[in-house]
Amino acid sequence: MKLMKRNLKPVYYCLYKGREPLLDDDGNETGEYQVGYESPVELQCSVSPATGYAQVNMFGNLESYDKVLITDDTNCPIDENTLLFVDKEPEFGNDGKNEEYAVWFGGTETASSPTPTGSEGKFKFAGELSVYVTGGGVNEVRGMAITIAPSTPITEDEE
Repeated sequence: MKLMKRNLKPVYYCLYKGREPLLDDDGNETGEYQVGYESPVELQCSVSPATGYAQVNMFGNLESYDKVLITDDTNCPIDENTLLFVDKEPEFGNDGKNEEYAVWFGGTETASSPTPTGSEGKFKFAGELSVYVTGGGVNEVRGMAITIAPSTPITEDEE
């Protein structure tokens, strides 16, 4: 079976390499693991529109959207452990770059302009920032999720 070239879209995949143990500053294993993947590879395939539903539950929203990928490559190595990038270019955080962050609680508001003061507490830590798009299904609003994974203990800032 052959696919029509006009229906093909680029999809990128990264094959699962395995779990790699994380090491502390002294080179000892911490007991935690990081998942490893190979470099991204482009695959031309037919991608269906998103189908699914969203429902509101007592403790949050349940979103279930699926896309179907069809390829005529009989040697395609994709399996259930493969990382897929559909409708976007591959991107991988900030390459493990730690930045300094601070969270201030409390502030004032003048003329609709909030100003953080830290009157309710100031906290600082180092960590890795991740940003990714959420949503994007049929007739769905796209959102953005921002997470910071701390790499140092979160401490109260005395300043």
